[in-house]
Amino acid sequence: MDAEQIEKFKAEETDIYAAPDDYAEWDAFSLYDDLLEAGDTAWADRTLQIIEDRADGASTFESICEKLQERKETERLFVAAKKGEALAEDTSDYTSLANIISKEDKDWALKLYEKAEELAEGFSDLNSIGDALFE
Repeated sequence: MDAEQIEKFKAEETDIYAAPDDYAEWDAFSLYDDLLEAGDTAWADRTLQIIEDRADGASTFESICEKLQERKETERLFVAAKKGEALAEDTSDYTSLANIISKEDKDWALKLYEKAEELAEGFSDLNSIGDALFE
């Protein structure tokens, strides 16, 4: 990574994390991806940790889990998934998390699908769970 690229990433990071109220989660994920592509895994990891520290919903942890799964970091994936599970509020949250976890731990995924089923509010929710289980 050259000096110009480093400065660009620093400026992006400053903009993203300037103030908690101005936090742009998806911009932070984009920066994470760009840092990985540039080969700076350590900086990307710090960025992902900041995203995790600021996360306030299950969907953010689902995205974090997907990033960790891409990197085959199963242990970190499970830690993030536990945090996401604690924040899950509805069928969609549990189903999405289960879909990610199913590739790593089928028993845990089934428990998440069961929680999703318990919260199902109608046919659409049950259909989503069924589709996920079929896959």
